[in-house]
Amino acid sequence: MSDIDNTNEYLLEVFIIETSQLLEQLEGLLLGSEKEGKLQSYAIEETFRIMHTIKGSAAMMSLDNISRVSHVVEDLFDFARNNPNRDYSDIYNVVLSSIDFIKYEVSKLENKAPADGNPSGLIEEISKLLNAYTQSNDDASSDNQSGKNESYLKVETTAQISDEGATRYHAKVFFEEGCGMENLRAFAIVYSLKDVCDELYHRPADIADNSDSAEYIIKNGFEMYFRTDKSEEEVAKLLENSLFVESFTLNIVESYEDEVSNKPNPDGTEGKEESKKQDHQELEMSGLACSLQPSYINVDIKKLDRLLDLVGEIIIAESAVTKHPALKDLKNLDLDKSVERLARLISELQDSVMSIRTVPLSSTLSKMQRIVRDMAKKLSKEAELVIQGGDTEVDKNIVANISETLIHIVRNSMDHGIEPPAVRAEKGKSEKGTITISAGYDGGEVFITVTDDGAGLDKQKIIDKAQKSGIYQSLGKSPTDRDIYGLIMHPGFSTKKEISEYSGRGVGMDVVKTNVEKVGGRIFIESTKDKGMTVFIKIPLTLAIIDGINISVAETVFTIPSGSIREFFKIRDINIISDNDGNEMTVIRDKCYPILRLSSYFDLKSNLSDADEQIVVLAEMDDRHICLVGDAFLGEQQVVVKSLPYYLVQYGINELGISGCSILGNGAISLILDVKEIMDKFL
Repeated sequence: MSDIDNTNEYLLEVFIIETSQLLEQLEGLLLGSEKEGKLQSYAIEETFRIMHTIKGSAAMMSLDNISRVSHVVEDLFDFARNNPNRDYSDIYNVVLSSIDFIKYEVSKLENKAPADGNPSGLIEEISKLLNAYTQSNDDASSDNQSGKNESYLKVETTAQISDEGATRYHAKVFFEEGCGMENLRAFAIVYSLKDVCDELYHRPADIADNSDSAEYIIKNGFEMYFRTDKSEEEVAKLLENSLFVESFTLNIVESYEDEVSNKPNPDGTEGKEESKKQDHQELEMSGLACSLQPSYINVDIKKLDRLLDLVGEIIIAESAVTKHPALKDLKNLDLDKSVERLARLISELQDSVMSIRTVPLSSTLSKMQRIVRDMAKKLSKEAELVIQGGDTEVDKNIVANISETLIHIVRNSMDHGIEPPAVRAEKGKSEKGTITISAGYDGGEVFITVTDDGAGLDKQKIIDKAQKSGIYQSLGKSPTDRDIYGLIMHPGFSTKKEISEYSGRGVGMDVVKTNVEKVGGRIFIESTKDKGMTVFIKIPLTLAIIDGINISVAETVFTIPSGSIREFFKIRDINIISDNDGNEMTVIRDKCYPILRLSSYFDLKSNLSDADEQIVVLAEMDDRHICLVGDAFLGEQQVVVKSLPYYLVQYGINELGISGCSILGNGAISLILDVKEIMDKFL
């Protein structure tokens, strides 16, 4: 492949990444504006700039259809910029359709296919809307245009700052030579500052004009006056972390009213190089000089997968060395210190690699906002989506797998759960339904719950349908509510008589279960009729190091996470009592705890003839306790958690309380117990 081909491939990759990020940002911005009921000026400005950027990038890549769509949307928002005080409630559908079109074209590029979609119909629709706006606008000349010729433009800010804690700053920023689109780089800085300032002015005023304002910024720098309660170090850090910033000056000033008054812009032709040198000298004297390179690089996910595998192998190899029988009775202080340091460094390496691979769930969860919005309109319902724990970080591969899962669940809640406004009013509910997605950590796993306050599940209806289809008998004689509700995830199961765009074909929730199980996760459902439904998902981390206690049962080794262990006993040290049903219990310090013999629970034959030698582990989770009985205590060890193979998950091994597995130092396999799942099954 030639250098030109490599360059084109790299540029295409950058275009795909940047455009995808811009579209996600724009979609969230528009959905937020629609929810607020008004297209705010900052949303208009940002939409204009995003479309301006995409248009230029697409034109550079000769992607004519994307460039044309971006251009007409840019024209639409250019009109909105000049006429901000009118109703734009009918603008969202067409702009979101434009985003969908560009996303689809970008997805073609990702799959090495030509972006050959026909945008003519979409362009015609946008043009008609713009013509309607233009014809209905009696005063075509807008006062906003005059602001472009002012030396400084005042920005709408969101922070409220008291006079006592306020500091006024003057900043001038220079971008890296040849970075391109300097005006948009300047806008990004303004956007990050406006949330921490109660006053903000910048020059040049019109940073939307790529030719004029970008050229001015290259020669003179991007200048700002602003007031904030942030310290000088905090402001400097913000500027320093902005993309493509080569250097900047930052000074505290007493006032800037005279500077930001509407004086003509300087012609920018004299003394600029000398001014730039002086700015660099001020930077060096203040200790705030910065010479920055891009703060991120793109890495093939396969390389990260390989790195992750290597870290796991290093941990296993380290365990094999440190647990080697030859070192068991060796007493050497220097060796012990070296082993301890090695273990610490490997742990830090594992944490670093995991942090590289993990991404916050917010990017996936925010996509659900669009689904709720579109379905609410099509189904004539009112609903809002609440997201909690969006900063929860999950392995990138898991995010890719659960994205489709969450889409199915949210669609199911909108279609089956949330009732029409009139029906909700009859039930005494708010006319607007609520779907809440929560995420967080539970031990070595990630949990995600999707809750709606809709109609809930009709248990009897599910039972009747299951009996007719012959699958109810598989639940046994005394199925729990969880078992019954789980039937809706059976392939082909649907209680809806009519087939719609979203449901009725028996496809959806079975896909959800399959996708969750593929990554070694578990899913179950709880519901109350007319109150709502909650879907619980627990997904193990693909690789993690946990501190665990290894115990043996027959020839099998189990690892119990140290965080769930309260204390140990020999079985001879406790008094065992049994009830009429044969359930065993023991009393420890005046409290009664249930006993579960792991040999019986997993149908394993214990090697011990003398029960007095067995070990009892008192485990604790969520204020619940259980005594787990095994054959022998093997010691404490850090283990690498790996997901169970899919073929084992298909047979429900994880539902028995096995959350993963690990390879021990001697090469043996250890099964990692999920204490919470065991409690849910046994107690």
